[in-house]
Amino acid sequence: MKSAVIFFILVFTAPMICSAFIFVENKSGRHATRAFIPNFDRAQAMKSQRKVGLGLAAAGVHGIGGVNLELNLRPELSFLGGAGVSKNFNSFHGQIKRSFFGSDISPYGALGYAHWQSKGSGEVNDSLPGFLKEKFLNPEEIASGEFSESLMYGTLGLQFYQLTGDWVGLSLFAEAIVIMDMDDLKFAPTFSLGTTYYF
Repeated sequence: MKSAVIFFILVFTAPMICSAFIFVENKSGRHATRAFIPNFDRAQAMKSQRKVGLGLAAAGVHGIGGVNLELNLRPELSFLGGAGVSKNFNSFHGQIKRSFFGSDISPYGALGYAHWQSKGSGEVNDSLPGFLKEKFLNPEEIASGEFSESLMYGTLGLQFYQLTGDWVGLSLFAEAIVIMDMDDLKFAPTFSLGTTYYF
């Protein structure tokens, strides 16, 4: 639990290091000054110029948490891949994301595939998320701690984009997710929170 709290704190404080700086020479020596950062009137305009997003997310298909890399194929359409960790497994995922732009707040939907691979740490007494043990694992997998889960998922989310000022390119998102175990055709709802910085 302590590691989950620490990760949630990191997810929301890490963007503070993303402010742009450049070094310039003057007669008094080298010093840091802020780079010119363009402002945007709409998220669509920002994503048409900034094609790559790097982010952190907590819960959802990551388990406890993980990292994402987003590539904007078009402003409204992107491919997102990521990796994460949890108590009992490591996770990998990829998804196609479709955004429906407003000005700075945009709803979106996504469809994706995730793979959860166990760490082989012995019997699964409890799991994080809890539905892994309750719904997706059979008695043999619970007893051995060895499992490999192939999952399909759908996502509905809301993303806020910072379009002006020093933090242009920063975004925060919250999403509801439904995960399906492809082997057993069992479903489980979950959620995710995170941040992405576009550059």
